[in-house]
Amino acid sequence: MRILAFAGFLGSGKTTLIRRCIDAMLRQGDRVAIIENEIGATSIDDKLLRDAKIEMTTLRGGCVCCSISGSLVLAADRIEREIAPDWLIVELTGMAYSSGVRGLFTGQEERFRISFVSVIDITRWFRLLNVSRPLLIDQVEGADAVVVNKVDLAQPTEAQLAQITELSGGAAILLSPTPDVDIWERLRPILERDAGGPGAQGKEQAI
Repeated sequence: MRILAFAGFLGSGKTTLIRRCIDAMLRQGDRVAIIENEIGATSIDDKLLRDAKIEMTTLRGGCVCCSISGSLVLAADRIEREIAPDWLIVELTGMAYSSGVRGLFTGQEERFRISFVSVIDITRWFRLLNVSRPLLIDQVEGADAVVVNKVDLAQPTEAQLAQITELSGGAAILLSPTPDVDIWERLRPILERDAGGPGAQGKEQAI
């Protein structure tokens, strides 16, 4: 089963990006399930999911890679057996470390192929890097793709893009929002191409 995890600091725009991806997936006829790490007021809209006939498991209790880490694997196992979706989307809380989530699926590559998309709020990149550097770096390192979000509010500089590319290990960099471009149409080929999984080397930049 393909698992697509979205990581990103609080307020980076993960929920909006996931909504856009879900909409495109459904238009393409994919069967989608979502595990949502419910925290604060940024949760995926329940009505949207019901209307789209998406099965949802809401995980409570804080960071998905800490206090409820075991539940994530159990939920993925149940969803695979009972729903068998084309894509299982996992929305990580803004305080989740991607490395912890990735480690949960170590040794289960035959059953689960997990990809990571890191979402960055470019308007706060340097400021957040100063105050939450270990967390932000962990969320970017080894990502299959990095979505540099809110470029309509602040255009990223060459220095910022170079830094993000270096920290991610050469992951594809996508700018969002981009007028008249479906973000999922740009993400999907990247995720399907990177058969080596998170952290694969030689990834091309796709700005």
